[in-house]
Amino acid sequence: MDTTEPTIRPHRPRRLLAALGLAAAVLTAAACSSSSREASTAKAPTSHEQADAPAPKGKQAATLRAACDVLTPALAAQVVPGAGKPTSDRNTVDAVTVSNCRYRAADGSSLSLLARHEPGQGTFVDSSIDTLKTVTYDGVDTADVSGIGDAALFAASSGGQLNVFDGDDFFVFTGGSLEQLSGVARAALSA
Repeated sequence: MDTTEPTIRPHRPRRLLAALGLAAAVLTAAACSSSSREASTAKAPTSHEQADAPAPKGKQAATLRAACDVLTPALAAQVVPGAGKPTSDRNTVDAVTVSNCRYRAADGSSLSLLARHEPGQGTFVDSSIDTLKTVTYDGVDTADVSGIGDAALFAASSGGQLNVFDGDDFFVFTGGSLEQLSGVARAALSA
């Protein structure tokens, strides 16, 4: 019987690792090469093709509607009497404009509107409503509200929020009951 210990060859694991590393490098290079070919052959849509894109379900605003243009002092007074002059801000990045308008009364009650305008946003109303229901308001009671914009959803969280999709505009009215906010939104969006 042979009692000598087997010889350990330290170079075999290194060769295996080197071969695996080389294989990974080749696969990575091949993947990068094919994705760069796809990117270089991708055709940008022409203005004619962009014109053929599906139109939003509802109306498209002819002009950008800033939050304080939509939520006027008279409308805000229906929910927050004596609120006075609003605070507001507006930011634009690329084609997306977001504006806020907030009325606050002396008793601490408030009503605010966030308005988000993005060209083409109106084509995603159904998926946006579904996302609000399943992600934003997961576990919160919500109610679909008919007769306001293209689609509207009310959630009692955060003091009451009414989310309205109207063409390329998305509005979030915050600070009231369903009845209060839907009345203000109907009046604001029909003006």
